[in-house]
Amino acid sequence: MIWGLTISYKDNMEITKSLISAATAIIMLLTGCATKPEQSGSPAEGGDTNITEETTMELTQKTFAADEQHVKLIGRTGEAEGIRWLALSASGVEFTFTGTSAAFTIVGDNMITNAEKQPRYAVYINGEQTMDNLVDTAEATVTVFTADEAQETTVKLLKLSEAQESTMGIKDISITSVGGAKPTAEKKLKIEFIGDSITCGYGVDDEDRDHHFKCSTEDATKAYAFKTAQALDADYSLVSYSGNGIISGYTNDGKKVESQQVPPVYTKFAKSWGNYNGIFNVSDLDWDFSKFQPDFVVINLGTNDASYTKGDKEKVLEYADAYAEFLKVVREKNPNAHIICSLGVMGADLMVGVKKAAEKYTEETGDTNISTFQFKTQDGNANGYAADWHPTAKTHDIAAAELTEGKIDLGLVEGCAHLNTLHYEAFMKDELVVITHTSSSLAIHDKLTLEQFRSLPFVLRENGSGTLQVLESALSEHKIKLSQLNILIQLGSTESIKLFLANSDTLSVVSIRSVAREIVAGDFKMIDVPDLKMERKFSFVRPLGRNSGLDENFIRFVLRNAT
Repeated sequence: MIWGLTISYKDNMEITKSLISAATAIIMLLTGCATKPEQSGSPAEGGDTNITEETTMELTQKTFAADEQHVKLIGRTGEAEGIRWLALSASGVEFTFTGTSAAFTIVGDNMITNAEKQPRYAVYINGEQTMDNLVDTAEATVTVFTADEAQETTVKLLKLSEAQESTMGIKDISITSVGGAKPTAEKKLKIEFIGDSITCGYGVDDEDRDHHFKCSTEDATKAYAFKTAQALDADYSLVSYSGNGIISGYTNDGKKVESQQVPPVYTKFAKSWGNYNGIFNVSDLDWDFSKFQPDFVVINLGTNDASYTKGDKEKVLEYADAYAEFLKVVREKNPNAHIICSLGVMGADLMVGVKKAAEKYTEETGDTNISTFQFKTQDGNANGYAADWHPTAKTHDIAAAELTEGKIDLGLVEGCAHLNTLHYEAFMKDELVVITHTSSSLAIHDKLTLEQFRSLPFVLRENGSGTLQVLESALSEHKIKLSQLNILIQLGSTESIKLFLANSDTLSVVSIRSVAREIVAGDFKMIDVPDLKMERKFSFVRPLGRNSGLDENFIRFVLRNAT
């Protein structure tokens, strides 16, 4: 079927992001054999304090910190006490090198004494999982790769269990190589997932619903979030905590559990019950959001809140209000991302609250770069249950497929971003124009120079808007930055811009299609800026390899009747 297709010329990221929202989200809505060198207690003065070297024939043994110079950081990671901390689910490091050996020095927090809370991690060599270990000692050196001859190798280490229970750290990495280690390349698409035990992969390796939590049975790489990122070939970040919610953690007695709320800790690196030697906890670190700016943020919170709200209208409204406020924080920290508010894998009782939250947020902010998405509820009879009635790997596969496949058969998108999972078909061009209201004192102008354009008062679309991107690109050709414009305000929709223009002496840039009728009616006037050419192209988009007669007929109809 075709649904969710809105052809609106309100210039929207409303259209621009509908692809990546519709087509990816709403189409939905994500490395060799020498002994590790001895290290002195304090580094020598001068040089790189993170690297020691010992030459053996043509190969060189190096020991280095797990930093961005040497490794790709996956998900949120933190640095403290000279250690690279892995706390959150599926966080880790990845690098390539040409050599004969690789080893990690791994440290654990105070939770290693509890067998059920020991952090679980996996190692992958050239994409194949080769290790699945628990951190059960305070510090240990683990050799992850050996070879008789130097070979090009990719090494990845991922923490499989969640932050809340325990953390682990990488003290250093040692390799015997030619040329040292290099980070693997970043991917074009980035997705952040904010969730609870479902996102963590709680109990996924224990398909007995009567069993309870252990880190040894939790594996985020088998959960829907990680699988979605894989399917879309995206870099990801998982911010997820079992039993947590928006206003309450899971409760058996109906009393609110405020200690297990995600919003208060979202801006922290992570939270955990563990600590390192009594001197460091991951919640001590604030998260630097500039390190990972996602294209999408998928929020899946409400399953635990439902144990508190239980259909009570006032509590549902409380949940929706708090969710809407959380969305403002998520937007502030991720200005360009399409936000997807989802729920349903373990029940959709609070989906009405999710929708209320999204609506309230949009009404209050004007931000339309947001959508809601409901998963199918798990079918235990068909697919079983994992520990504590959690979804199995099969259920997670289904949920990931729902996010990445077939929820919308056809979408419309600005043609600047192309994903290899989608087929694009050119539709039409659109022109952005400079306008003012005919009642404005600026309406005396028929033409402006770039200098005049820069100096006059201006209202812009919000950050992340397709219009803003086109304007920014056009200005960059003349070495002009957006910050050099006389910007009075940024608004979240074309309609709000038109209303602002009608009551002020300002200019703006909008799609000509969004104001064509008002220009004809004499309400708005176009002002020519000869040096500023602003055009964009729209395309139909659908999943690669999938089409239907209905899709084709609809496209032909639109093309015949488009003006």
